[in-house]
Amino acid sequence: MLREIPVEYPDGGKFFLVVGLLLSEKISLGKAANLLELRVDELIEIMEKSGIRYNIYDYEEIERELKNYDEVFGN
Repeated sequence: MLREIPVEYPDGGKFFLVVGLLLSEKISLGKAANLLELRVDELIEIMEKSGIRYNIYDYEEIERELKNYDEVFGN
């Protein structure tokens, strides 16, 4: 079933493991992005393109997380 979901990440197994942890609320969005060596917005974009729905955060929380990420990493 996972092979049917297109993903723009070099290691699909790692991607789905990390996203599984994220969706089961075992790790945060920031931690998931860090484990995949992506920015938070890149992870969100890959998930959206892959059709993976992530609605644990609302848009306000995502904006806050992105702002925090930018403050820490300066991107």
